[in-house]
Amino acid sequence: MSDIETLEQSYLRSLDHPINNGDLIVLRNYDALLDALEASFPFCGNTIAWSEVPGTVSVGEFGKRPSRDELRSWFGGAIEAYGLKGMACVVGDGPVELGLVGAIDAIFANIYELADLPQHTYIFSYPGMMWGACISFEGRMYFGFSPKPDAAKLR
Repeated sequence: MSDIETLEQSYLRSLDHPINNGDLIVLRNYDALLDALEASFPFCGNTIAWSEVPGTVSVGEFGKRPSRDELRSWFGGAIEAYGLKGMACVVGDGPVELGLVGAIDAIFANIYELADLPQHTYIFSYPGMMWGACISFEGRMYFGFSPKPDAAKLR
């Protein structure tokens, strides 16, 4: 077993309950998810160029991983402020090559576990990419609206 498989298994085990209940669905089309994200948002290097994303809100402290309460406050605040509803997808740019899709409520309920990898964890509306969010491994959290929402639509 490789290190990546072990990390993936550990990550999925931490989300076992919502996956087994059908609240979160594992997507294996990892490359298509990243391609759609890159088509919908401006990138600089390997991350979204948040300074070019309309309405970007950025919080958090560099070098400090957000606590469970901080993540819930930030994402819950975005849900409330922008009336986020429907489905969302979570994908990272790190060692686990999969996506997870579920209702906003399921993403919110599992936000800490979903972001528990050394990577940039992206959350975006699904299947359209109307809005996006990022929990960076550096400790920052971002939210904004796609400047190209019709550029990519996943199925």
